[in-house]
Amino acid sequence: MTAPGGGGRRGTFVVLAAVVAAAVLATVLVVVLRDGGGDGASTRVRAEVVLDNRQLALIRAAKPDPGCDAAPSTAPVPAANAGLVPLDVMRVDGSCLSVVTEYLAAVDVEARRTALAGDPAVVVAAVAPPMTPHALPPKVSPEISPAALPAAPTQDDDRRDDQWPLDMLGVPEKSADLPWPDGTGAVVAVIDTGVDAGHPDLAGAVVGRRHYEGEGALDEEGHGTHVAGIVGARRGNGGTIGVAPGVSVLDVPVHLKDANPQGPSWWTGLTWAVNHGADVANMSFGGAYSLYQLPKYRDALAFGAAAVEFARVGGVVLVGSAGNCGERFAGNPLDKDCEDRHQRQVPSVYDGVVNVGAVNDDREVTAYSSKNDDVDLVAPGGQQAALLPPGHGSGLVLSLAPDGEYAGMQGTSQAAPHVAAAAAVARFVRPTATAEEISRALVDTADPGGVDEDDRGKRGTGHGMLNIPGLVDRIRNGPPPGPSPAPTGSPGAPVALAERTQAAYVQDGTLYAYDGTTSHPVRAADGPPNWLAWSADHTLLVGADDRTLFSWAGPGTKPVEKPCDDCDDSSGAPALVDDAAVTDPGGGPPTGDLVLRMDVDGTLTRYNAYTLDEIGSSLPAFPSDAVGSKSLRGAVGGRLLVHESGGAQASERLWLVDPVSGQVGPSHNVAGSVIGTVATSASGDKLAVATGYGSCGSPEGVYVLRGSDLGEVARPAPPAGVMFDELFFNGDTLYAAMADYTMAPGEPCARTGSAGLWRFAGGAWERVDAAADAGRPLEGRSPSTATPGPSAAGPATGWLLARDGRAVLEPAAPGDPAKGDLGPVGDRVWATPTRTEVPLKPR
Repeated sequence: MTAPGGGGRRGTFVVLAAVVAAAVLATVLVVVLRDGGGDGASTRVRAEVVLDNRQLALIRAAKPDPGCDAAPSTAPVPAANAGLVPLDVMRVDGSCLSVVTEYLAAVDVEARRTALAGDPAVVVAAVAPPMTPHALPPKVSPEISPAALPAAPTQDDDRRDDQWPLDMLGVPEKSADLPWPDGTGAVVAVIDTGVDAGHPDLAGAVVGRRHYEGEGALDEEGHGTHVAGIVGARRGNGGTIGVAPGVSVLDVPVHLKDANPQGPSWWTGLTWAVNHGADVANMSFGGAYSLYQLPKYRDALAFGAAAVEFARVGGVVLVGSAGNCGERFAGNPLDKDCEDRHQRQVPSVYDGVVNVGAVNDDREVTAYSSKNDDVDLVAPGGQQAALLPPGHGSGLVLSLAPDGEYAGMQGTSQAAPHVAAAAAVARFVRPTATAEEISRALVDTADPGGVDEDDRGKRGTGHGMLNIPGLVDRIRNGPPPGPSPAPTGSPGAPVALAERTQAAYVQDGTLYAYDGTTSHPVRAADGPPNWLAWSADHTLLVGADDRTLFSWAGPGTKPVEKPCDDCDDSSGAPALVDDAAVTDPGGGPPTGDLVLRMDVDGTLTRYNAYTLDEIGSSLPAFPSDAVGSKSLRGAVGGRLLVHESGGAQASERLWLVDPVSGQVGPSHNVAGSVIGTVATSASGDKLAVATGYGSCGSPEGVYVLRGSDLGEVARPAPPAGVMFDELFFNGDTLYAAMADYTMAPGEPCARTGSAGLWRFAGGAWERVDAAADAGRPLEGRSPSTATPGPSAAGPATGWLLARDGRAVLEPAAPGDPAKGDLGPVGDRVWATPTRTEVPLKPR
């Protein structure tokens, strides 16, 4: 799933799912972004990539409202639609988002799309690729026939003994007592073939259904009823128990070829579910990504992305099945529907959809489960019937079938609803938890040890087995402050977060944080931030721009923002100090991370770095001759770096100041006002500053100082004809982005263009990349699979560079976004300094 930060269409939609005894109902949504074979790194489809700013603004202005779906279709009667093409149209009127279907002659579709493109309220219009359920209707298993059930409900759930998935997830064997809450009040949308609301095990569970013209029985195929039973079968009525037996269910039937031929597309069903109050949406189906490239399905990928983004905005947790296109084996009726082994799937390929693979009752990843890098975690899906001994069916997943019956089925369709139910439990535990937070917690708490030893660390296992007790603990305790490690399917061991460079860049009006494996959207950005800083453990990002101070605690959280009138002042910026011993008057802990600001008279104001609540101010005790104006220039080694301008001798000085006591330490005279960001090394042993004299090539303008006492280390004069754009450390070595300039007589110098990246070594500057406008070195991009730095056993290294206005990663590493996917960047790249020097190939 990616956070965050991300569309799909009615692609060859196969209900990703269920092999029933001798039959399968399998949703095989196939997504092949770059390589359909599943080789290479996973890059989820993000809304920001496939939708433009106008479309995103419309979606993000919409508010879920059941009244927005008053007219589900423009078709007067189903019979009139024969031979016509269904064109889905998503529009936002005011704050109301809806999808309607227009039925048109094939020759009229493009003209209608052209006309709709001129309507400012229309987000997107597209024809959905056909959904193809690759399965037969579920059969009743001989082991669980109705005759084997009590004639009337009892206080016990007699089929509990056959529910091995509950045992695997931590429920005591034969017990109906779940070690987690039952999810009462949470609403799960089952977007599928339909749900038999009259089944005794769903008594009172189904609270709404999306009806459509021409619909037949509630669930003729049985797939959706089986999925709904896994999610929320009621307790204590003589049948089975759902993972979350207290949840409410929204029945959202969609068109899956032989199922619901007059039904809506999956994205229409999803937007309906969002408008009608779903907390979670389960999508046990899929469609081939290759179909999304055909001209007649133009904009299908964008339509799905728009629906997923609307769900994200509406706070809905999305869960999808990974697909049943794993290894070939005799008797698998899904093979004919798989264009490639382990192909990627829609909608599970979208950023924001938790993608679920399947394990059998021995915790082995099943042969049929698609194994690619999109898989986030695994859950019980059942043993493939074709590989079981004759008459053996205990490896199937037992759940509900239409008309009050029960059936055993298998597939990633069965794995996904276990995860969807867990998401509903999480929403019950903390109703204020965001969809991003729950999705991330599902992945982060997955247990690598919960899968068979031979499958651990292999592609298709994701982060491991669904871990509901761990999920509940995570949600109860609130979000952790940092991103998760790389999936267990990635080569090598995860790199600790504090050992991974944290980088940031602005792309298309959004600030992104890149943690070495994934780019996470942080917040909207009209331009490059005035200031950014990370905590020492790389779990917190704070920054300032456009008169706003903000703090972001990682994926799954929303940034905290506070007004800051002087945060756009280029002469100074806030600073971040870790683990400062200061008492919070509001009752917070006595030691914590602080954001600090300084007025021109030197008054320090302190803020809790996570909440941005003010926790006091004071005036540092500067010596009597330090009468110049003060500006904060950052922090080094736990102390503040303060620039004084225009003191007793009209001099310029740098001071070290304790952030809590205000005690003033050593100082160092400099020539001219400090410009730009002060560079500090990862250890805090060194800092480098450029002053106004250095901006036009003066040899007096750059200083490398010790972090402990501001003692001078070097004076690296700039090369002739260039000026400094920014300084940064790569290990202990000073690097700079420089620019060409001109200077007319009597006029200030003027920047004329980039002069590339430079390295200061041996007492002189050398240009190492003439083509890069900006860049930063990176450590820990992936678990030692990229070109290594100085130590081949250490974390993988590389560079995030800005070339021709775009961000690129060099050298490429497994797990990197595809070339060009990082998109355009603003003036520069921000990053935490590396501990060792990362080589940069000359260019």
